[in-house]
Amino acid sequence: MGNVYFPLGRKKEAITAYKKAIELEPDYVFACNNLGVAYLSLNEYDKPLTLFKKAIEISLDYPKPYYNISLTYYKMKKYEETLKYCKKAMELNYEVDEEFIKLLNSHRRKVE
Repeated sequence: MGNVYFPLGRKKEAITAYKKAIELEPDYVFACNNLGVAYLSLNEYDKPLTLFKKAIEISLDYPKPYYNISLTYYKMKKYEETLKYCKKAMELNYEVDEEFIKLLNSHRRKVE
């Protein structure tokens, strides 16, 4: 149900649905990832990071949580961490938008 509510902008209902899915099946990697995305859309950072890392623990080769961690760190202006997780997602064949990569590289040059 979370995947029905979230695209409709009903984020709180999506969060409730994803939480219920995880309660029923704690290792449901997609629900962990999607719950993290829902929290991230509310500009929360700690909860999404915890959920994305849990998703990675469940499935090391699922690239979306790595990418979502990179987006979270980007919003937190932690560019080195952003790049690290973005690279990992790409290693797992996740297609990252070329403009996002350029943006990350420009931030990296500023840090160096």
